[in-house]
Order: sequence, then structure tokens, then C-alpha cells
Amino acid sequence: MSGGRRRGLAASLLLAACSPTQRPAPPGDRPDARDTATATPAPAASAAPISDAPISDASLRALAAARPMSEETVAVFRRANAEGYFGVTAVLLADNGSPRALDLLEEMFADRAVPAARRIDAIRLTVYPHRVEPPVLELAGRLLAGDLDDDVATALVESIFDDGYTRWFPPSAKVAQPPPWDGAPPEAARLARALAAQARARGRLPAALLEAISRTEAALPR
Repeated sequence: MSGGRRRGLAASLLLAACSPTQRPAPPGDRPDARDTATATPAPAASAAPISDAPISDASLRALAAARPMSEETVAVFRRANAEGYFGVTAVLLADNGSPRALDLLEEMFADRAVPAARRIDAIRLTVYPHRVEPPVLELAGRLLAGDLDDDVATALVESIFDDGYTRWFPPSAKVAQPPPWDGAPPEAARLARALAAQARARGRLPAALLEAISRTEAALPR
């Protein structure tokens, strides 16, 4: 693992461990990604435009607390990615969960200009904790339908259907655990079944992952 990737993963794991929003609420308790009526107020205006503000973990976390995410905040997160915050922004975008946030997250995962290993780390940090949420399952389906690298696609499918927490992260990691599949809401269960079929049709998956997909299907509520 390169020094840059190691530092990025360490920062992302620290943020995931420290941020209370990284502990997913049951799907019914999380703000609907498409609900703007109960939007979280944006941070108070400052003298300088958001787009010109210095970037840090704290400033990104404050911006990501506002739902739905604004176009201006998306622009800041794009700049943060260019400045080496890829893993941190991925965690915060998944936590935010609003349409613009997930659109940028999808774009980040599909970007072949970013090393596959970095995208795989980000997928495991973000998709796994939120995998029973319908918008995240829809995002995964769109990615699998596109031109995703095989290794990245495998990590994405693993994050949805496998429980490889101990294989993916160091023992000290405290990434939030997703709710169990047997309690998934009907829409999440429907999307998970469709995604399982899509993953099998795409092919090029290891036998152990195919077994994990079958176990998840068996656990899904009818």
C-alpha cells in the first residue's frame, strides 16, 4: 500500500470512527434523500464564499451536515478531492445521502483517473455501512451497469452482500456496521434481489462472493 493511500485510508477511518453521522440510523429514521421539506439548515454564512474557504476535515464535515447538499458544496468537495481528501469526502457524501451528494459519490467511484485501490477503500468505507438504504443500492446498480473496473466492481458487490469487515479493515477500525438484511425494508429487499441478479449476469465474481450473494438473498424478507 502506498504512503499516500495509507494516509488517506487512515484519515477516512478516523473520520468514520469519530463522526456520529457515520452510524447509520434504521432506514426509516434517516432523512429521505429526496425530502427537501425537512432539510437541515446550511451552516451560517461567512464573510468569504464557501467556494473560497480553506479545506479541512472539520470544514468538510460542517458543509456535509446540510441536507440536501448544495451545488456550491459539491464544488467544494470536488476541490477537496483534488487536494487529497478523496476518502474523507466519500465518507461524508455517503453520510449526507442527498441526491447531489450521491451523484458525486457515484462519479468518484467510476473515475478511472483515481487509482482503483483508493476507490476500493472508499467503497468499503461508505457502501458497506449504508447498504440497506435504497438510494445506495440504486447507485450500486448504476455503477455495475457502467464501465467499472472489475476489481472495483467486485469490491462494490462485496460491500453490498458480504460481511468481510475483518478482511477489509485493520482490527482498530470502528467502521459502523449495517443493519441486518433480514430487517431490510421492502424496497431495499427488492433492490438487493435485482442487484444480485445484475451482479451474477455481469460475471467475473469469485466463488466465495457468489456464495455470499446467495446467503444474503436467503436472508432477505419476503
